[in-house]
Amino acid sequence: MLKKVLVCLVLAVSISCFSATCSSAAGYTQSMNINPDIAKWKEGIGKATDQLDIMMSVLDELLNQKTLDLKALFNNFTSKLSMIEKLPKEAKSIANSIEAKKKAYLSKWQKENKGITDPKVLEKAESMRDSVVLGLSKLKDLAEGLQNYYAPFINDLKDIKKTLAEDLNIQKLFSIATSIIKSKDNASILKEKIDEFTNQLSNTQDTLATQL
Repeated sequence: MLKKVLVCLVLAVSISCFSATCSSAAGYTQSMNINPDIAKWKEGIGKATDQLDIMMSVLDELLNQKTLDLKALFNNFTSKLSMIEKLPKEAKSIANSIEAKKKAYLSKWQKENKGITDPKVLEKAESMRDSVVLGLSKLKDLAEGLQNYYAPFINDLKDIKKTLAEDLNIQKLFSIATSIIKSKDNASILKEKIDEFTNQLSNTQDTLATQL
């Protein structure tokens, strides 16, 4: 009889410990869900892509000159340029947000996993941590790297604006056609870099989906 009681107590303690460990791991994975943040970053960078597409259309209008109202074309170009000039700051804001999230993630990971004693559970938690942190680090680097591609694009657009503001006529538009084409090429390169960032966002989401 005593033996049966002891066995039951051992089982009860084992089950309790196992449940506590599982509960800790489950709490960690739920609380560290960063998908909402990824959605925000994707939305923010998506707006940048939309602005670039709009600007490329405006540059096409300058090249094609399908309207004689050059003043309207120039005003539209200037208006869209003011929107483009905000994009580097938004990319920097996203990079800062990613870095802040990574730090919060690591801090919470330390607090919520310090009580895990099961080596297998801890190994899985560490693997997830490393994968997510690596993904966030890549995202931050890509977001910061966009600055290097925004600068030449925006400088070209400013040069176009300055030239047309000094003398707005058809001949002047013809004379800067090469500059306009160059700006479109830079916009295409910038969009490719934004696509890299978006793809990394998806990769990070996939990592979370397989780890959680």
